[in-house]
Amino acid sequence: MPQLPSAWLPRSDALRVLLGGSACAFRPTFLSASFLELERLRSVAGAFRLAIEALSGAECPAAFSDFPYGSCRGASLLLGVYLRELGLEVLVVTAGRSGQHWGTHAWLEQGATSIDITADQFSSTNARVVVAADSPWHRTWVRDSERIPYLADLDCLLDADLLRSYIGLRGSMRGSPA
Repeated sequence: MPQLPSAWLPRSDALRVLLGGSACAFRPTFLSASFLELERLRSVAGAFRLAIEALSGAECPAAFSDFPYGSCRGASLLLGVYLRELGLEVLVVTAGRSGQHWGTHAWLEQGATSIDITADQFSSTNARVVVAADSPWHRTWVRDSERIPYLADLDCLLDADLLRSYIGLRGSMRGSPA
């Protein structure tokens, strides 16, 4: 099970989130561009990606059958909902192709910080998890839309099995309440 640094101990029950048995606190000021805060977000995003990769059999929705390929929209929406549940304001960005890329892509942003757990589906990058202030790679994409991720979107925009998977992912990220 993914672990977060022990320095992320809860300050109150309201902010506590269990992740693989380790407690961690999140605050809305979390996503400023400081190196330490970006590293903390990178740990959460990496743990979420590992949780998606661990899905198998009936737990794995069709949208993730070839993860990370073709999974960017669903993965970004799920991670976005999870981060919002932790109190972080993020947007799901969808973009069309540019001169470097074929197809479309989706990722999260909070201000100038890009959060992407599926960028490695493209040959132009091999980063499994991107958390970067002012990402040059993400700037090459032509934006189509930005929207706030909501849990209700999972039911109407994506397969019902993706909604069920989110509930399981959230459980694996948080663990059982103490």
